Amino acid sequence: MSILSNYIFKQIGSYFIYITIFFISLIWLILSLKFIEYVTANGLDFKDFIKMTSLLLPTVIPTLTPLTLSLACIFVYNKLSNDNELIIIKSSGFSALKILKPAILLSLIIALFNLFLNLYFSPLSKSVFKENQKNLREDIARIAFKAGSFSNLNQDITIYIEKIIDKNNYEHVFVYDTRNKKDPATYIAKEAELVQIDDINKVILKKGNRQIIDKKSSQLSIIKFDEYEVNLNLLFKNINEERIKEPEEMFLNELWDDKHKTSGRYEPRQISSMIVEGHKRIIDPLYCMIFTLIALTFLLSDNLVLQSSLKKNSIIIFAIFLIEVIYLSLPNFVVKEFTLLPIIYIFPLSLFLFLIILNINKNYKYKGVRK
Repeated sequence: MSILSNYIFKQIGSYFIYITIFFISLIWLILSLKFIEYVTANGLDFKDFIKMTSLLLPTVIPTLTPLTLSLACIFVYNKLSNDNELIIIKSSGFSALKILKPAILLSLIIALFNLFLNLYFSPLSKSVFKENQKNLREDIARIAFKAGSFSNLNQDITIYIEKIIDKNNYEHVFVYDTRNKKDPATYIAKEAELVQIDDINKVILKKGNRQIIDKKSSQLSIIKFDEYEVNLNLLFKNINEERIKEPEEMFLNELWDDKHKTSGRYEPRQISSMIVEGHKRIIDPLYCMIFTLIALTFLLSDNLVLQSSLKKNSIIIFAIFLIEVIYLSLPNFVVKEFTLLPIIYIFPLSLFLFLIILNINKNYKYKGVRK
């Protein structure tokens, strides 16, 4: 690249990084606030909290970066215009393509990065997130064994722990088991140990008693024990069943797998939605270049050269917003009218070619100032 192109490229790149980091931090903060209740309910530590929230970011980045790049272009080219650098560049006889080149090159790099995220990293991170979420829900120690509060494993078992020694050992435990509706039992023990090995899920109560009330005679029966096992396997009988993946966590070959049509897991509309999702991931990165070209087309327009920055920026933001609305609406529209699937490609490609043709033959020549 020339010195001019290199200068503009670095300027746009710097602003893009700063703006993107700011918005990613903001989005991460919003996700974190939403996760506070989930974290406190499941006993997550800080490390797990950071991991879970960070796994959601790769799905956000491909949607965010086209907008942050267009904002970076607006800042840089407005700065060049306000410092009169853009006037000097135009008066030197540079073609629009040369002025656009650094922004287009950067948008191409980001588009390729977004394509990698869409096709590989985003579904992978979403899949890992869902698996971690599933494992957390099945972790009895996190869900039920909380010091100083009553917790329900399900509607049939209530547990109270007075003191937690470590993850698997507890002191002063109360268990109310109503799985046998005729004879619900209450267990009180000085100590308890949680055992989770392979398919074994049980609580070993130590130094306690088992209390059962006979509903007919209303008599209380107390049986003391040194050790007593409460089997929890029935509560987790579906633990080894294969989890049905959501479209967001499927790779391209999974989204387009013909087995979905015969598996019976998905309805025809869901299958159409998965096919559309796969095509959407392929074409989405092109919008990064489209939004950049929209911003630069207006910023470098001779017709708007005398207009205020506020007016030009408002026009750019409105145009991008309009395209964004169409872009987000297209998949839902195509799912309803599946025969219109090619429009997912036709619309962005036509818009991209139109913007390129609009700018490619535009030249700036200094005509001097008339007195």
